[in-house]
Amino acid sequence: MIKTFIDSGVLIFAARGEGELAEKALSILEDSDREFASSIFIQLEILPKAIYNKKQTEINFYSTYFEAGFFHSQILTTFFFSSFFLFPLISYLKFNFNLFY
Repeated sequence: MIKTFIDSGVLIFAARGEGELAEKALSILEDSDREFASSIFIQLEILPKAIYNKKQTEINFYSTYFEAGFFHSQILTTFFFSSFFLFPLISYLKFNFNLFY
């Protein structure tokens, strides 16, 4: 079983279902030899826009994917959480108080 992290672009192309890129995205998602990984940040990146634009087909596709029980990447979630919240704090302390030199 191949663990595969699916980025938002793959899901967007697969959900919209048009063209060669959509076919490639769907072929990856339909591969039975893969175990998929994602994070809450991918869901937060794509689902709200589909909801706002009332794209029901995309909403259904994304909801089905995220409810499918994929391998949740806790390490990636922790990394992104740290990047979004700790990096600005460290940068602020570094540049304003000459810390961490």
